[in-house]
Amino acid sequence: MDSPTERQEPRNKSGEAAAKQKSTPTGLLLLFALLALVGYQTLQIDKLPSFDLAPASSRSIFATEVGNFSALLPPSIKTGIRRIKRVNHLHLDRVKLSLSELTKSTPPEEGACVDPMIWQTNKEVSNMTDFRIQRIPLYIHQTSKSRCIHEFLHQTAKKWKNQQPYKYYFHDDDAMWRLIDQPWPEFPHLYSILRCLKSMTAVTDIWRLLVLWEYGGIYSDIDSAPMSWTPESIKPWDDAYFVVENYDAPSQYFMATAPRHPVIYFAIHQALSRIMTQMNVQKIDTSYVTGPFALLDGFTFFMLDVGEFYTKPVSGGFYQG
Repeated sequence: MDSPTERQEPRNKSGEAAAKQKSTPTGLLLLFALLALVGYQTLQIDKLPSFDLAPASSRSIFATEVGNFSALLPPSIKTGIRRIKRVNHLHLDRVKLSLSELTKSTPPEEGACVDPMIWQTNKEVSNMTDFRIQRIPLYIHQTSKSRCIHEFLHQTAKKWKNQQPYKYYFHDDDAMWRLIDQPWPEFPHLYSILRCLKSMTAVTDIWRLLVLWEYGGIYSDIDSAPMSWTPESIKPWDDAYFVVENYDAPSQYFMATAPRHPVIYFAIHQALSRIMTQMNVQKIDTSYVTGPFALLDGFTFFMLDVGEFYTKPVSGGFYQG
């Protein structure tokens, strides 16, 4: 679980200015990658968070009053956005594991989880009477070090499991490294960079982007649960869906995207590029290097593709990049 020092942002004016300076995109390599993208893709950001964060969460700063999502644009305008191309021009050499293979685990022996810990399982059978077709796959991803999680977090995760018609996949550390250890020709230095990191927070930051890049779906932190959010909040034509964090940037604790979304592509490259510029990779500021600011820059590059510059503050809206 992330520490408060790695997630909370400065509130004073000087701190805010520093945050803005940090979020400026860097690296010509990413700019060249940006220019290589073909086509357009869309992204929706909602104005209000609609999730309940665990009271014990280190990110309790975001546990503010929440309400129903506001309608950001009439459906007729949303559906009028033209169909876009995904980042499919990359020729990948890896054999894609199924999510069942990726998250496989040995059934626990009796007493494997000490009370009040509970063994967390997948839910791979969805309610087919609630069938729908949408661009963002009907998967929910969550992660923790082990499948033995506290009863409170188990109850929080159960709220995601109950979202129909979504399938639910739980990724422990073994599953996380199983994904990272795959060949990634589109991110050629990923494996060697992540194996050098001491911070599992930084590794997890990049993993959550990888799992959405490869499989798509919803990612939510294990201590975050839906409140007024429902499966209908994501529309069939949405390619990506975020909410606005308390520091006026796209959410990292909750992300939903189609596979191969450019925002995720840019965010991963930005995070890896920042790691390589660190003087000491054993001690890094994860919020800036691999976390929310890397995602914010991914959004900035996404919009630069159509000649528009966006950085903090990001407001709720429907974006095409």
